Amino acid sequence: MKRIVFSLIMVMTVNNVQAAPIDLQIGCRPQGMGGAYVAVVDDANAVYWNPAGLINVKSKEFGFAYLKPMGVDGVSVSCSSLAVPFGNKWAIGINYLANMAKLEEGRDARYKENKMQETTLILAGAHKFTSVLSAGISVKRFGLDASLDSGGGFGCDMGLLYNYPIKGENQIGIGLLLRNFLADLKDESFPATVRFGLSSKLYNERLIVAADVNTKKGVNEKKDYSLQHHVGCEVEVAEGMWLRAGEDRGNLSAGIGFSLRNWQLDYAFNKLEDYDLDHSHRVSILMRF
Repeated sequence: MKRIVFSLIMVMTVNNVQAAPIDLQIGCRPQGMGGAYVAVVDDANAVYWNPAGLINVKSKEFGFAYLKPMGVDGVSVSCSSLAVPFGNKWAIGINYLANMAKLEEGRDARYKENKMQETTLILAGAHKFTSVLSAGISVKRFGLDASLDSGGGFGCDMGLLYNYPIKGENQIGIGLLLRNFLADLKDESFPATVRFGLSSKLYNERLIVAADVNTKKGVNEKKDYSLQHHVGCEVEVAEGMWLRAGEDRGNLSAGIGFSLRNWQLDYAFNKLEDYDLDHSHRVSILMRF
């Protein structure tokens, strides 16, 4: 069953490039919170989730994440991110994402191996306009190398982040991301998606609750847009230890994080209820310097 589902995913990805590169919602911390992150962004994950959030990064950060999605053999995803702040009003970031897949069919003389690699290089920048409002933009280079087809293209994302302080060190965040507002892959354009989020950081950020909603374009004969929802929370249960839980488009997710000095280790998993597939396991490491 897993190989059948994956083979369909692989063929659909290569032959319908206008549907856009696969969105796996990269990042253990965001995924542990159910993908509700566009208004939370305060680490190197901001390059992918909302470039405006790079303003909230306090020091240089480098992160690496690895994912074996859905327990399918021959499929892996790796992601590297770098965030660099310049004072308190400017920041830049770089992200490199690689989705790799391999499908083996038949045996002996009829053996056939199909491979696919989808890469995305993101360059992002952010500026803080006022004490509560920041904006960011990113430029992306897509690459597709597969047994069935190959090519490349470019895209752009734009993000806004509004952090409104409330009592004490608490704050409410409002985030907006316009993903792929200019994008093409192999000279095929694909639709932009809009993501809107709310967050609340309480008790000196020991408790974070968040919710996102994003548009999703129909495929094939379905030309309409639908909405997807994401909710999640993060609790610091002890110094340098966080528990996370969320609900991502009807799928439960959870995670845990540990921090020691300048290092942070995060783990997350989720279950795709719509398919007969295993949990997706994610591990990431973050270094601050």
